[in-house]
Amino acid sequence: MNKLLYEKVSEKQLHPYPEAKGIYANTFHILDRKYLNSLEREFSSIRQAELISEIPITIDISTPQYLYSFKTYTSIHKRLFSDLYPWAGKIRDFDMAYDGHVFTNANELVFYGEQVFNGFRGKVEQGFKDQDAFIQESARFLNLINTLHPFPDGNGRSQRNVISLHFETFAREGPKLK
Repeated sequence: MNKLLYEKVSEKQLHPYPEAKGIYANTFHILDRKYLNSLEREFSSIRQAELISEIPITIDISTPQYLYSFKTYTSIHKRLFSDLYPWAGKIRDFDMAYDGHVFTNANELVFYGEQVFNGFRGKVEQGFKDQDAFIQESARFLNLINTLHPFPDGNGRSQRNVISLHFETFAREGPKLK
């Protein structure tokens, strides 16, 4: 996939308010962290409910092809956070670490992101040996998504939405077993 299909956000774009350290660029220029966090939870909860109810109905292509795509993952992040953040759905162009855990290098995000999602999609399409293999591979997929950490913030909620849709799909259709 062409790297130009992924918009990026820089650290400078993310933190435009020198007087409000740690506050992300936001549509309403809110500088109060508590209020911003509250609004973020409210907006993303509404968008999450929409995602869960709409996605299985609105997609025209097969679930594995749609759901297990790095591009879809960035779209999910954008859907959850675009009411508040202009950088929603854009991958970071800077390196990140949190609490001693180093996330995927910014220059390698697209390459590894596509590999992680394409690899899991292949496993879903191929089928799983049994229910245990399905659960183990799903957990491995979630761990790999977490290690990517492509967005400055909101990675956990985006991951949970992908995994929720994954398990909802298989609750409805059952995992494809070999």
